[in-house]
Amino acid sequence: MRNDWTQAEDLAAKNPAKLKELQALFWKEAKKYQVLPLDTSVVGRLITPRPSLTAGRNVFTCDATDHGYTQRRRAERPQRLVHVQG
Repeated sequence: MRNDWTQAEDLAAKNPAKLKELQALFWKEAKKYQVLPLDTSVVGRLITPRPSLTAGRNVFTCDATDHGYTQRRRAERPQRLVHVQG
């Protein structure tokens, strides 16, 4: 990193034995920490809608007891957000 901070130099091509060693170590550690099979469905999971406790609600009430007294808070969320450019 000190000499090639852009990582433009292909060290794998220059050191194929080290590459094989690190690949073997990766798979060994992946099995050890039970991260296999590797998951390639990240994009699908990120864009899939999830259930929401706040969907369709704009009034929230919270009761909190702390140090012997109770606080009741009510928060209202606007129906839509308005973006103002200035």
